Amino acid sequence: MIGLVAGSAVGVTVAWAAFPFHPTPSTITACYPTSGSSKGQLRFIDYQHGARCHLNEALLQWQRNMSWRGEWKATVGYSANDLVRFNGSAYLALAENTNVSPTDASVWALLVDRGQPGAPGRNGTSGAKGAPGKPGLKGAAAPLVTVPAPIPGPQGVTGVTGPTGAEGPQGNVGDPGLNGQPGPPGPSIGLETPDQLIATLRWDLARSATQSLPFNSGPDGVAYDGNDIWVANFNASTVTKIDASNMNILASVSLPPNSGPVGVAFDGTNIWVANNTSSTLSRINPATEAVTGTVALPAGSGPIGLAFDGVNLWVSNNTTDTVSRVDVGRDVVNAVVNLPAGSGPWGVAFDGADIWVTNHDANTVSRIDLLSTAVNATVALPSGSGPYGVVYDRQSIWVANHDSDAIAKIDPVAATITSTIALPPGAGPYGVAFDGRFVWVADADESALTKIDPQTATAIRTRALPMNSFSEAIAFDGTDLWVTNAFSSTVTRVRPY
Repeated sequence: MIGLVAGSAVGVTVAWAAFPFHPTPSTITACYPTSGSSKGQLRFIDYQHGARCHLNEALLQWQRNMSWRGEWKATVGYSANDLVRFNGSAYLALAENTNVSPTDASVWALLVDRGQPGAPGRNGTSGAKGAPGKPGLKGAAAPLVTVPAPIPGPQGVTGVTGPTGAEGPQGNVGDPGLNGQPGPPGPSIGLETPDQLIATLRWDLARSATQSLPFNSGPDGVAYDGNDIWVANFNASTVTKIDASNMNILASVSLPPNSGPVGVAFDGTNIWVANNTSSTLSRINPATEAVTGTVALPAGSGPIGLAFDGVNLWVSNNTTDTVSRVDVGRDVVNAVVNLPAGSGPWGVAFDGADIWVTNHDANTVSRIDLLSTAVNATVALPSGSGPYGVVYDRQSIWVANHDSDAIAKIDPVAATITSTIALPPGAGPYGVAFDGRFVWVADADESALTKIDPQTATAIRTRALPMNSFSEAIAFDGTDLWVTNAFSSTVTRVRPY
């Protein structure tokens, strides 16, 4: 068996087909150039006596006993060695048949496959200008239409300008009004006053201020919605809305008693709150400050951390060692990720491809595939790390290890620890945030802020917060950092630079 080459016409792409060849006088052999001015022109040779094609030529062979029958028709009977054309290809009949499609390999053999379309030909020359046509018939005259002149409407009467009235006598002094309700507490400066900071050339710290919340509110999670700051108050079962520009309290959203709100996240439309005690999620409309939906999780789940991936909300369930994926459009849980028993999942972050969860009790960090919801990597932290907060800085994952007073930097692709930053003993790092340049850590036990250069993985400055406040959660609004102080029921705003 060898390959038979056939060309349908000069310039047409040549196709290959399998064909049994036996060099006998019954076989006709020819060659044709594949390029140049003679491309496609046949030159017959005596193949049986040693003649061969040139280097720039292709071989063409066929048997004399074949019979060309033209286009295949279902109503025509065909004999062995009959040739037909079907859908642009040539087929050889292997046996007598009628109404058998040439694509049936048991009766027909593909002789020449249909070639690819040739390149477009050149544009032809313009034809001679035709003789002028006969004039068309004269159209009928358009009817004469008389448009009546518009009739002007009557002019309205101009009104008379009235005279200016005389100034009335001054009235008697009214009785004093009743005292209004006390307003919400205004922002108070933390450790220094603005004047003191400016006098010591520390304008960068002058914007720092602290807003007081109702006594024993127990502020925990914090998030920014593009306009305002939202704080979850664990003890009070409320969510506070704060104006990011002036720190005024705009609203306090009440949740069911003993909800125990902890985590807060913004999905681009609504504020979501993880209620640790009631094992529910609350959806809040930022404009109306109303609770517009509730998602019930399994009893005793103990949700804490929240993160939004652009489509779904991810929730760490600390008590049941699971992570729930919630469809924010339908308020339903559409997947549950089971972690090893005793993991104690806490913080959640999204890196654009995967979900990262810190497991406080197991001293690990889990990487979860966004679509399959499978745990595709587990990063082991040193024993006794006790990780809480986690954040992504566009290059690395940063984890706050509360129990070991250290910060871990993780390569999100390799899922390996690349650096460990030791903080002062007793710092107790808890929350972590990224401001576009630096990583910031809320040191809960020390009530301070640590600033970290992500390129060098070094702590470059520590700022004190209100003493003994247990500063745990942190968020960035594009200009300032916001830190919740659980023990003092306050929120501190800090200018990061």
